[in-house]
Amino acid sequence: MARSQQFDWSGGHWRWLGVAALASCLPGCEADGSDWLNWLGRLHVQTVHFPIALLAAAALAEWLAWLTDRSQLASAGRYCLWLGAVGALVAGLLGWLNAGWQWQYDEAVAGLSAHRWLGTAVVGWFVVLAMLSELARRRNSGRWLWAYRFSLLVGVALVGTTAHMGGVIVYGSEYFAPPW
Repeated sequence: MARSQQFDWSGGHWRWLGVAALASCLPGCEADGSDWLNWLGRLHVQTVHFPIALLAAAALAEWLAWLTDRSQLASAGRYCLWLGAVGALVAGLLGWLNAGWQWQYDEAVAGLSAHRWLGTAVVGWFVVLAMLSELARRRNSGRWLWAYRFSLLVGVALVGTTAHMGGVIVYGSEYFAPPW
């Protein structure tokens, strides 16, 4: 099969996912699968929390490994980091499906646009960071280890910022306002 036949991106039809075939069998779904993709995108809310927790757990495990000098904690941190990075990748893709594949900047959706692009950067950050964790472990160098630890803390701050932006999109900016 030619590559152009295998990956048909025209008009938002994602036949390479097999969505058109599945969606055409479901009652109420359009033949091009757009309803099916919209439904998948709604799973972003359910999938995003677990990677956030895993990435925070990775930072906590790494910090405790540094304090206690226990390599088991560092291993647990790397495990959480890898699972969190994969989960963040899935949640990020679902987030793009949920918000739509709009590339233009619009003032009406400025918050969504900022959340989308920061979230995309965070996904990339943690995928690269997972590789950096392995490099630091294999090189057994203090410099690489501290670069990894510092990058992990920066990444957790980025995740927190992105998560806050997502909360503001869902609940509004007044939701986090103090009661006084």
